[in-house]
Amino acid sequence: METTINKNLKLLQDNIGENLTNKAPAPVSRWLGGTLMEAEEGAVRLDFTVREDMTNAAQILHGGIMSTMIDEVMGFAIFTLDLEYFFPTVNLNVDFMAPTHIGDTVQLRSSITKKGRTMVYIEATAHNQDGKLLAKGSSHVAKSHIKVK
Repeated sequence: METTINKNLKLLQDNIGENLTNKAPAPVSRWLGGTLMEAEEGAVRLDFTVREDMTNAAQILHGGIMSTMIDEVMGFAIFTLDLEYFFPTVNLNVDFMAPTHIGDTVQLRSSITKKGRTMVYIEATAHNQDGKLLAKGSSHVAKSHIKVK
C-alpha cells in the first residue's frame, strides 16, 4: 500500500539540507537563517548558527532569540500537518539550560505531543553541536479563522 504525503510535508522534505535565508515565507524565518535537516509529519529539525547579531551584552545567545528559534521549529512541525487554518502560538514556555556562544550550531527538534480539532500541544529541544542540552520549550497553538494560503 502506498502512503500519501501531504503537500506541506513534501515541500519540506524536498528542501532537506537547504538554508531558509532565501526560501522561507516569513521575514523572521529568513533572518534566523536556519537549515532544514529533517521533516516528517508532526516533527521537524532545524539547525541555526549563532551570529553576533543574535547575542546579548555578554556575547551569548539572547534568550528571546532562543525562544524565537524554538517557536520557529514548532511552527514548522505544525506546518507538516497540512492544516486548513493557521494555528498561532497561545503560550510559549522555555527553560534555558546552558549558554550558547557565537559560532555554535543550535540543533532544534520539535514534535507534536497532542493534536485536537482546535488546539495542538507541541514540544521542542535545543542542543549544541556537541549534544549538550541548551533549552527546552513547550507550547499550545490554537486554530484561528485565518486560512492558510
